[in-house]
Amino acid sequence: TQMAHQAKAHDAEATDPGLLSNHSVLKTYSTSRFTYPELRVFYRQHPKARELPSDPAPLPLLVFIHGLGGSVAQFHPLLTSLTNNASCLALDFPGCGRSAFAPADWDAYGTDALLELLELVIDDYRDKENGQGVVLIAHSMGTAMAARLANRKASHMTAIADYVLGICAICPVAGPPSEEKVVWFRRALWIPTFLFDLLRWWDQWGGPDSASVNRFLGPEADRPSRLLQYRFNRQSR
Repeated sequence: TQMAHQAKAHDAEATDPGLLSNHSVLKTYSTSRFTYPELRVFYRQHPKARELPSDPAPLPLLVFIHGLGGSVAQFHPLLTSLTNNASCLALDFPGCGRSAFAPADWDAYGTDALLELLELVIDDYRDKENGQGVVLIAHSMGTAMAARLANRKASHMTAIADYVLGICAICPVAGPPSEEKVVWFRRALWIPTFLFDLLRWWDQWGGPDSASVNRFLGPEADRPSRLLQYRFNRQSR
């Protein structure tokens, strides 16, 4: 049916590019406060990693951090190229892309909670024995998280800040939200789930030409970009 076809066209697993699906696993991570089941983690080790010298240090690990409502799939064009230059790591935050929307606790999606989760994933894949450095490639909200990871004065669960070699910020956050936006965000937390879903449905009315797509890409965006952004918006829970 047409509805089934449309659902498949926006399904995160069905539309996952081959490079990502072939090098991704679903893992469970437990932080100091929460357990996140079925997190999609993409890791592609450099094909010549074991043949390249590790003195004074191996090639850095490139870590990709998506923004609010984003996913690993948005980095696919970059990953297609950069996986030939270094080992690459990325994850879908819970409720995004192919990761499960769990646990059902608002606090599990706060910045501090997600940063702890991100640190654990990086620590799991970074070559700690040889002192591998990390380069953070982040988009939008992810740029603020990358800055926190690199801040040696901030509290960390691991030694991540000592190994950040650089940050590449794509559409970085210009500054903290205004007081007016903070008030709106806090009010939004009290909106019942069914009503919030209804508002999202209304925001996505028009598909690739909806307000939700125009907000990201602008009215002059080309059709292929619109179709991709609409898919990404539909995949975010």
